[in-house]
Amino acid sequence: TITSFQYKYFAVAEQIDQRTGVDIDVGSALYASDKLKLLPEFLKEITEFYHSDGFTVDFSVKETLDKINTYVKEKTHGKIDQAVDGLESDTLMFLLAYIYFKGKWDMPFNPSRTHQSRFHVDAETTVPVQMMHQYESLKVYYDVELTSKVLCLDYNDSFSMFLAVPDIHRPVKTIKDLEMAISRQHIEKWRTAVRKRNTDIYVPKLSLKTSYFLKDILKGMGMADMFTDKADFTGISEERMLISKALHKASLDLDEKGTTAAAVTTVDFRLLSYSPLKTLHFDRPFMIFITDQKNDNILFFGKVVNPEEKQ
Repeated sequence: TITSFQYKYFAVAEQIDQRTGVDIDVGSALYASDKLKLLPEFLKEITEFYHSDGFTVDFSVKETLDKINTYVKEKTHGKIDQAVDGLESDTLMFLLAYIYFKGKWDMPFNPSRTHQSRFHVDAETTVPVQMMHQYESLKVYYDVELTSKVLCLDYNDSFSMFLAVPDIHRPVKTIKDLEMAISRQHIEKWRTAVRKRNTDIYVPKLSLKTSYFLKDILKGMGMADMFTDKADFTGISEERMLISKALHKASLDLDEKGTTAAAVTTVDFRLLSYSPLKTLHFDRPFMIFITDQKNDNILFFGKVVNPEEKQ
């Protein structure tokens, strides 16, 4: 049956396709083994509601691996060129979801103010970074609950980036504390809580890539059965299947002009008395969230721990 989730996904996808202020591309693809018979209802739903491309392939040949990587490279505009390193010959189905975002700042940074600086990875370690600087009337907020400073940088067409950094003037507050405490509700609060004030901000230029397996994360969210013989995918095929691997890859480029971000997920199968917001230094681990304010969606989120680690 068609669920409210499917309708919502379809509506959001349609609205994103119509946005012109930024470059954004969202979609998915399904690669099915030529030995697997998929249910017609499933094929209809992934096409109509998820805008998904479908392909029948032979997982035992290298050409299939090349096709998948070429597809992802094209869809992410070259930001992710190696989505998959290898495929098992007995794979029945390979599902991937991708998103590409390129946005220009509403108020760009002046490149002449970018300078060499140091990023404090931890109490003992610093690494060199190119630090961008801006002094403007900017949207800022001090989140007392999270003991963190928040900056909102706008793109065109209702898209924004929120950056949150723990307040080092408060005891026992690290990026790990922030990561564990933060929730979608905090980001929704920031949207209306930020206020413009003259602020000095220092934000590092970034060019980062990351890759990690999702199996343990999904199990921690209560989705363990899909990786075992308890898996139930009867809505997809009459064949018994389980997910053997789930992988997420992402990249983020941040400079004076704006941000370029891409991600692909594959499944085989507050203010205080000392005025903390006069200057915001993102020269230590911080979190990033790229949001679509019009649709109340979080497109990307992550943490920057060491800008020198490119992978």
